[in-house]
Order: sequence, then structure tokens, then C-alpha cells
Amino acid sequence: MTPYTALFVASVAAARTMTVKVDRRVLPRDTLPSIPGASGFAIDVPLSNFRDLQYMGAVKVGTPPQEFSVVYDTGSSDLWVTGAECFHCSGKRRFYAFNSTTFDRGCGVCGIDQVLDNYGSGPVEGYIFEDRVTLGDVTSDSNVRMGYVFAMGEQQTNLQDEGIMGLGFDALASYSVPSPLDTILKQEGIELSYAFYLKSTSEQSLITFGGYDPDLLGSESFESVKVLPTQVRGGEVLTYWTIEMQEISIGSASYHSPSTTTIVDTGTSLIYVDPNFLQDVIKNLINSEASRYCRQGRGIFLCPEDVDVSKFPDLEFRFARYGNPGNDTVVTLSGEDYFIDVQSDSGVSFKRLGLEGTRNIVILGDVFLRKTYTLFDKTNLKISFSGASVSPSKNYDKPRKSPIVFIVVLIVIAGLAAIFGIAMLTRQWWSRIPGNASISRRPRQTGGYRLGGSANPSQSGGGVGYRLGGNSGQEMGDPAANNTPSISSQRPGYSLVNNEDM
Repeated sequence: MTPYTALFVASVAAARTMTVKVDRRVLPRDTLPSIPGASGFAIDVPLSNFRDLQYMGAVKVGTPPQEFSVVYDTGSSDLWVTGAECFHCSGKRRFYAFNSTTFDRGCGVCGIDQVLDNYGSGPVEGYIFEDRVTLGDVTSDSNVRMGYVFAMGEQQTNLQDEGIMGLGFDALASYSVPSPLDTILKQEGIELSYAFYLKSTSEQSLITFGGYDPDLLGSESFESVKVLPTQVRGGEVLTYWTIEMQEISIGSASYHSPSTTTIVDTGTSLIYVDPNFLQDVIKNLINSEASRYCRQGRGIFLCPEDVDVSKFPDLEFRFARYGNPGNDTVVTLSGEDYFIDVQSDSGVSFKRLGLEGTRNIVILGDVFLRKTYTLFDKTNLKISFSGASVSPSKNYDKPRKSPIVFIVVLIVIAGLAAIFGIAMLTRQWWSRIPGNASISRRPRQTGGYRLGGSANPSQSGGGVGYRLGGNSGQEMGDPAANNTPSISSQRPGYSLVNNEDM
């Protein structure tokens, strides 16, 4: 365990669970997405903020309702809560099934002990059950499916949440289908949209279901980005909140990879980028005057508490703008936005770069989301960011090579071909001279060599397969497989201890 891991675990253990209140209010019609049949109602859920690492809100399970503080997570799609037998679980409160008159573990897949979800910090184990769910003053008319957790990985026990409410798409869920939250919203005629207002510890954070709060938007406007499906075997499906990112840049460094999946995830604390680009980011920070007393190591960049991080260069994110080809939606983070406050075991405060490295995927977590008021719109399949600017798209095509290069290559190939032809003619002429016929080789025998295994067919096995995150039956060698890493592997609020280098 590195000092930074110890720092995080100790700081989590020192905090207490906060109880939050859920209110329901009526929003003006013009604050709702233009969807026929929208009720005009919205549900506000205040979020407790644990040191800018976890944002949790209330949900109730059972009859009568038992309240829990859960992470509202756009990076997963299942609902689970900690059960009465979970003596070493995160949070304080537990679900007592025998106290609920509507509890049911008799469905076909219910009541079987299993690993419900597997995170980077360890698995959560339990069984599936069905019961009523309450959001604010709205209770589901019938039972919905969720997980009952009775054990979890040791690292997770230091966290604050008492469960997770997944806000991803149904295809991402393992057992909560249909989505418990969407079931409640549809039942009440509330629009399937979630507005996240995530702020630092000194301000109240909020999630609004069914619209957004115009007072929180203020004089700013929304700029939108299209949500993209995930390629899977047999076609495309909606899973994560995936968007098209054009470029990330800071100072002289930039990152552009059209094949990289970009996911907006409220359940991840930091921003995850390509490891090579992370090193470029750190180089640009080191070259800044503000980095005089800062230090780096293994992808982590730390500065003393009194360093003026606003002097670091801006970090710019460019996305393909929704419904407006040729323009980008641009979100810009200052140094004050992408540095977070951390504390050592001895109580010394630091400012830490809120980025970490991971391959083949970009995850925009809470460090990014605190900059904007973000609206996730399931009906129109778009994500809207407040305060974003609009800029003409850059030309990301690679520069064409000079034709001189191709001419030189062609000349070289022609020359080699001519030499080979002369050699073959000379060989044929020489073989016809008496006494030199033995120079010609006989055809080499084929067979007897088997690539990748024994010559005995019964002993040759299949190719080696690499599986990602427990996705059943999908191998990395299969181009049709969904090779997107599971976002649930980033345990909400636990980003600091999931660095692959630690």
C-alpha cells in the first residue's frame, strides 16, 4: 500500500454517514425536456459530499420503507443495499428483510448466494431479491429487483455508502432489469432525465430527476453531446453514458484517439486518461512556474497546500456538438478545477492532480463534473453541460505525406525486383550447365509443423482468451465482442487506490 493509498483509506474511515432529506417539487414546463406526456414534476435529492470523493443521496427499500444513503452512479445499472448480515460493510445502516412485508426472494433468480458485482477494490457478495423502492414520497407500485449484500472486499468497508443506485442503461445491468429508478419515474410520468449539481464540500450538491433547476443553471445555457451505443456481438446497444470526445489538451500537449471510449461517470472520483497523455500533462505542469515546490511520482502529482494552482495551464475537453456537425462543445477546467485537496495521515494538507492513467478508455468523473451542471437525458440520448463554449471543430486528419516519399519507395521496389529477376535468370542458366545441376534444390516437404501446438491434433487446444471484467463469453480476440472495460470496476469514491501502478 502506497502512502497515497494509506492517506485515502485513513481519511475515509474518519468520516461519518450523513442523513439527507428528499423533496419533491413542481418545475415550470420550460425547464423540462420537450417530451410529450411529461408530468411537470421533478424529484430533488440532496447529496451528501464526502471530501469530494463520494456523493450520496437517500433511497428507501421495503414496506415500511428503510432508508439508505447510496451513490447515484451513471457508470452502472444495478441497485443494491447492505443487508443485516453484513457486519463488515461500508456505511452504518442495514436492510432487515424480516421487517419488510413486501420482501420476496422467491423469484427464479432470487435467493442464490453469488457475487453480485465485482469492483476494482473487490467484489460485493449477496443474493437477488424483490421489494418496493421509494424515491422521495413516490413508491413503486410493484416490487423491483435488486441486490442484498452480505459481504464485500476489505478495502470497500472504509467507504461511506450503504449501496449503489445505477443510472446506466438496462443492457449494462446484471439483475436490476427494468431499472428500479426508471420504473418509478415512468410510473409517475416523470421524464427520464437526471441533472447532477456536484460541488465541493462547502456547497450543497443536488440531483434532480425529471428536469433541472433553472436557479442552479442561472444565466448559463446548456451545450449538448450525443450519447453513443456500445458495439457488442450482434449489433449495438446502449450501456454506459458514452460520448464522442474529439480532443483533450493542456499547454503544448494534446490527446486525440477516435477509437477511445469516453464515459461520463458520477461514480468515479477522478478523471482517467491515457497514461502517456498523463505524463504529457505532468510535463506541462512541471514547466509551469507554479510547480516550483511540487513533486511527482508514479503518475501522481502533489503540491503544497499554499501553491496557487490557478497559475497552471487550462485543461480543455472538446466533444462533437449534438446536432451541429462542424462544431465542438468545449469544457475548460482551470487548475483550481482539476486539483483536489487531500490530507496525509499526519494531518498535512496537499493539492493533488485529479487525473490518473488507464488504457483504452477515458472516464470523466467528479473532478470534471464539478465544473458543470450536467443533464443526462435518456429520452433524447444526450448529455448537456452548462457553461460550455462552442468552437469550430479542428481538422484532426493526419497530415498527408509528401509524394516524394512514395516515389522513392516505388524506385526502391522496382530496383529490388530487377535484381531478383536477374538473379533468377542467372540461376536458371547456371543449372543447365553439365555438372552444376545439383545446385538446384528439391522442393521442401510440407507438413509436420503445427502452429501453436503439438503435431497431435488431439493435443492442440483452443487459442488463449482474455476476458474483461467477467463479461461472459466475450474474448478480447473477438472483434465483435464488447471490449469496453466495466466502469463498475472503478468503485465509487475509491479512485485513489485503484491506480494500476500502486
